[in-house]
Amino acid sequence: MLNNVLISGIATFIIFVFVEGYRSFRQFLIFKRVRETILVETFGYLKKTPKGFVDLNRLKNLLLDHLKEIKLSAWVKDINITWQSVDVIQFVFELKFEKLEPKYKFIIGLKDVDEIVEKTKTL
Repeated sequence: MLNNVLISGIATFIIFVFVEGYRSFRQFLIFKRVRETILVETFGYLKKTPKGFVDLNRLKNLLLDHLKEIKLSAWVKDINITWQSVDVIQFVFELKFEKLEPKYKFIIGLKDVDEIVEKTKTL
């Protein structure tokens, strides 16, 4: 009797660890894909737009529309885009998961974008 309870407890724990590991890995992949999408779309927008005419509201709408196209908007609660300094854009996005709503923040410098554009032109 005690062996059966012990075996069922161990089996339940193993299943729990497996399910939680799967969820964590899935959340990591979603985060990675959302972050990559934001970076690629932002670089594309900044490449086309002159430095003084960057509109953060338009950029936010562009990002949300692209996330809807690739069906990732269901996972994104909100995206906030602000100027951290004169030539640095700060992105803060929240993801919606079952139990968590993690918030991620990263920055993109306009000088970095210019350097990457120049490197791609020389190739």
